[in-house]
Amino acid sequence: MRVCVIGTGVSGLPAIKECRAAGFEVVAYERTSDIGGLWNYRPQIKDGSTLMKSTICNTSKEMMAYSDFPPSANYPNFMHNSLIRQYLQEYAENFDLLKEIRFNTSVEKGHVLHSRDYHDPQGFQNKNVFIVGSGNSAMGIAAELADVAKSVTISTRRGAWIASHLWKGGIPYDVALYNRFYSSLYNILPSTISNDYMEGHYDVSIFIRGKKRRH
Repeated sequence: MRVCVIGTGVSGLPAIKECRAAGFEVVAYERTSDIGGLWNYRPQIKDGSTLMKSTICNTSKEMMAYSDFPPSANYPNFMHNSLIRQYLQEYAENFDLLKEIRFNTSVEKGHVLHSRDYHDPQGFQNKNVFIVGSGNSAMGIAAELADVAKSVTISTRRGAWIASHLWKGGIPYDVALYNRFYSSLYNILPSTISNDYMEGHYDVSIFIRGKKRRH
């Protein structure tokens, strides 16, 4: 399987390493000329995030380090941004990650649209739609486009329960669940218990009538 990693900051670098370790064919795209992401200080920056020249990380090196590659003992507990950049360079070289990276490369195919700018399905007929996130807006747009788009793919950081508007007996779900009793249970009980309850209440297989959808 081929895997594409976008960006080579503190998350992108270990993503390259772990995907390669899992046997995937990996290529990483970095729009700048160097690794580091936010920690790659550039005084002249046109877009994207940046930091001050004097920025020192407010998390200790012991807490922020990769578990399989601790920083040098010579580095201070709270590292200047230039040392974090150097640490990332050492990490990339140690695991031979640089050969998988294509620098000065931007990847953007298709039209990027924020949910606030979406109004109706017009213009999405027979399009391949990729939705990032599983919040209310994302799921509403996905449901609306399911019958007109060629495909709808949802990418989410963590799982989510997709529920009907109505609870048992036709009661609106927010009326049934959002009260002091259930709120206190959510705060007390482990998430595994609430997940077990939800799995028993809903069919965890998701089907969208008419077309196959990936989620």
